[in-house]
Amino acid sequence: MRKVDQMRPIYRMAKNVDAEQLLRTRRHTVINNRTGAYSDALLQAWAPTVTKKSIAAEEKALENPDRVTIVAEKRAKMIGLCTLGISEGLLKQCYVLPEYSGMGIARQLVRQIETIAKERGLRSLKLSSSLIALDFYKKMGYHELNRYDFDLGNGLQMPCVMMEKTL
Repeated sequence: MRKVDQMRPIYRMAKNVDAEQLLRTRRHTVINNRTGAYSDALLQAWAPTVTKKSIAAEEKALENPDRVTIVAEKRAKMIGLCTLGISEGLLKQCYVLPEYSGMGIARQLVRQIETIAKERGLRSLKLSSSLIALDFYKKMGYHELNRYDFDLGNGLQMPCVMMEKTL
């Protein structure tokens, strides 16, 4: 039985200085996925090793006014993140460290992104869900539009599901 930290997470907008930790949180979440839905090779391609080049690209992405990223922190540790692409009307990513899953953190992150989307005039949000997160998004009110294979390169195809929710 895991010990539960009763401290509530803090949710805030991501800043440039968060770039490396965003990438590390994403990678840790993906690589430590143990659902068996995807092969280890696919997980490695989905969340490659964090490099100076990828950090610089993430810093630049965080400067983009068309992108909003919310992070969840506990005791100054990033435990989750969620990103909105405003002009695309796309929930781009949502990751919560495995040791914090089931605590409502992803749900809160998505709700905050949906609120921002509404404030920016969006009437719906789309997202590309992994098979791992499909049930979560269904519970959040997203419905399936279609299934497809996302090309990760090196001949790897990742089964995904395009979903949408009216806000």
